Amino acid sequence: MEDRLLYAKLLGIEFPWLISRVQVDMPAERIDVWVEEASGARFACAVCQQDAPVYDHTPEQAWRHLDTCQCRTYVHASLPRTNCPKDGVKQVRSPWAEPRSQFTRLFEMRMIDTLKECDVTGVTRLTGTSWDETWGVMMRAVDRGLARKDRRVPARIGIDEKS
Repeated sequence: MEDRLLYAKLLGIEFPWLISRVQVDMPAERIDVWVEEASGARFACAVCQQDAPVYDHTPEQAWRHLDTCQCRTYVHASLPRTNCPKDGVKQVRSPWAEPRSQFTRLFEMRMIDTLKECDVTGVTRLTGTSWDETWGVMMRAVDRGLARKDRRVPARIGIDEKS
């Protein structure tokens, strides 16, 4: 299987996205994967979800992905910005990462699963991330969980004599 097709499957990249190139550097134990949109692709506006043409692109960003064959893997892309007639120019969300994250969703999921088993310092050693990066992933996961949780007042509250 061609390396671009392999990484498209591994990363879950689907149309209108495609893998443009893969660079393997075995001495450095690093794999870099570049993702681009297909020529002439249109994206949904980030606000109203209406189909809009590509206006321009952000500077290239890199996201850390799960390791491939003991090599650190990074996904690179210049995300398109759409020009919506209603909402103006808005950046398209990447399908592989959360906004403002430097990790792919799959890497963050691995970090969260590891955080369930050990402390932040242990996760930093196991994943090769910094304490601040690991803490940031944990805080984003907590924020997502709190956003999904229903806010309600308990019907009853129990208080004993020691409370």
